[in-house]
Amino acid sequence: MVTARHVHSAILLNSCKVTAGYKSANYIDSSEIYDSSTNHWNITVSMAAAREFHTATLLNSGQVLITGGVGNTAYIASCEIYDPSMGQWNNITSMKVERPSHTTTLLNSGKVLDTAGYGYTGYLDSSETFDPSTDNMEPYLIRAKFLSRVEKN
Repeated sequence: MVTARHVHSAILLNSCKVTAGYKSANYIDSSEIYDSSTNHWNITVSMAAAREFHTATLLNSGQVLITGGVGNTAYIASCEIYDPSMGQWNNITSMKVERPSHTTTLLNSGKVLDTAGYGYTGYLDSSETFDPSTDNMEPYLIRAKFLSRVEKN
């Protein structure tokens, strides 16, 4: 890689390239694409927000959704999409809640489920979904406290 980093994210693109996220000693906004055919890392355009502890999700369109994380001075609710065909990042709607250290899951519907994480009030028990067709983020499960297994004797 061109820039050392940790607590970043990586995603396998349809073109067999990998985009990697952020972090070394400082928050960074750079992103890199690995080209497996040349075994070379290429720096791409910078994201709008420097972040760590974010997630990356490959959308059905081939674009990459980045959500949440921690930035220079605060937890982040903003989201960005990387369009590999254009080679650029675009700001989109923000999440309703700042959400670092969360998980994202691409659903069969093509929507992305953002779940849990850590916020200003502690661990989060909420979820929201991103709809790529509308670029909207909506609350999902109201609260997901504890799931337990019930066994029948």
